[in-house]
Amino acid sequence: MEQYNQTVRSAYASNHRIKGNWGELLSGSEQQNESSFEEQLKLLETIVRRMERGEQSLEDSLQDFQAGIQIVRECQSRLKEAELRIVQLTESEDGRHKEEPLTRDWLDVMSFEADWQRCRKAVESALDVQLPSVSESPEKLHEAMRYATLDGGKRFRAVLLIMTGEMLGVDTEVLLDPAVAIECVHAYSLVHDDLPCMDDDQYRRGKLSCFAAYDEATAVLVGDALQTLAFEIIASSDQLNHMGGRRSSLISVLAKASGSRGMAGGQALDLNFDSSNADSLLRVHRLKTAKLIQASVRLGALAYENLKDEEYAALSEYGELIGLSFQYQDDVLDDEHDVEFARLRASELRDQAIGALKTLSHDTTNLQKIAEFTVERLYWHRQILWRNQPDHLRIPSSGLRFTVNALIFWWRSNLPKICGSSRKPNCRLLSISFEIIWLT
Repeated sequence: MEQYNQTVRSAYASNHRIKGNWGELLSGSEQQNESSFEEQLKLLETIVRRMERGEQSLEDSLQDFQAGIQIVRECQSRLKEAELRIVQLTESEDGRHKEEPLTRDWLDVMSFEADWQRCRKAVESALDVQLPSVSESPEKLHEAMRYATLDGGKRFRAVLLIMTGEMLGVDTEVLLDPAVAIECVHAYSLVHDDLPCMDDDQYRRGKLSCFAAYDEATAVLVGDALQTLAFEIIASSDQLNHMGGRRSSLISVLAKASGSRGMAGGQALDLNFDSSNADSLLRVHRLKTAKLIQASVRLGALAYENLKDEEYAALSEYGELIGLSFQYQDDVLDDEHDVEFARLRASELRDQAIGALKTLSHDTTNLQKIAEFTVERLYWHRQILWRNQPDHLRIPSSGLRFTVNALIFWWRSNLPKICGSSRKPNCRLLSISFEIIWLT
C-alpha cells in the first residue's frame, strides 16, 4: 500500500520513468470524497478477512458481499481516472528526460475500452427509449421488462454488432436498433433460463432474477414480450428504411439464431445431454450460445450496403468461433465439465477467430480485441491493460484484483457449506458474481 505513494519514476527500469505518483494520480477529485482510494481498499481487505473467519451469519455475509461490490466499483472507477493521467518519460544517456506517448499496447487497449463504453452507453440509452414505459398498461409487465433488461450486463452482443458495423463504415445510429433487438432477445433468454422449470436461478447480474423479483407467470410474459419486441424494433426502425429488402435479411438472421435451430434448440438439448460427450457439448454450445453471437456479427455486417459475399463469410466464421470460445470460457469460469479441455479449446477457437479476420481489408483491431476478451474475461485488465508496464503501475490494480479474487475464492469455498450445494440457485451467482461485477 505504501508503494502507491512513492514517486513512480523511482520504481521504473533504469532507462524509463513515469512522471508522478499513485497518491497524486488517485487524489484530485478523491479529496472531495469521504474516503480515499487506499482507505476503501483497506476496507475491502477488512471485509475479506472478516468473511474468511467464517463466523458471520449468511445475512451478515450477504451485507458484506454487497458492500464489497460497491467498493470494487468505486475503486475501479478511480483506477480508470488515474490511468488517463499517466505520462511516460524516457531518460536519455545524458540523463535528460522527455515525455513520450504510452506504449502501443496500452493505447490500443485504452482506445478499445473507450469504444466499448461508448457503444455500451449508447445501447443502454436506446434500450431505455425502446422499452415500454412503466406508466403504460400493463404496468407490472412493463416494469418487469425494464427490470430484466436495464442496468446490468456487458452488452457483449450489442457491442459486437456495433463494432462490426463500424469497422465496415456503417454509422452508429443505423446500428443501434439492431443492437437493441439482439439485447432484447438475449435478455428474454436469460429470463426464461432462470425459471424454476429451467435452471432455477434466483439471481442474475447481481440482483434477483425476474421470476424471483416478480413471479413466474410475469417472467414468462416478460420473455415473450421481449422476444417479439426485438423483431418489432427491426421491422419498424426508421434508421433502417434505406436498407430495402436487406431489412428482411436482418429479421431472418435473428429469427434463425433464436429459434429451434439456434438458441432455443440449444436450450432444449442442454436440459438433458451427456456432458462427458465432447460432440454433444459442442453442439449445445454452438446452438445455445454461438448462434446468437454469430448473429450479432452478421447483423452488423448486413447493415453495410456494399458488403461482399467473401466478407460476410469471413465475418460469419469469426462470429461462430468467438461464440464457441465465449461458451467454453464460461465452462472454465463456472468450473463445469472438463475445465482443462475447455480452457485449451477456448484459446484455440480465439486464435482461429482472429485468423478468420485476416482476409478482410478493414481495420479489425476492435474485433481482434473482442476475440481476446472472450478468453481473458476474468483477468482481462491484468493480462492486457497492465502487461509490459512497470511494476509500480501493476501494484494498485493487482492488489485490488487480489482482493476480488480472495472474495471469489471465499464464496466458492464456503457457500456450499452454508447452502448445502454449490449447484443451488442462490449459491451459483454468489460464487461468480464478483467476476460478473468486474466486467460490468
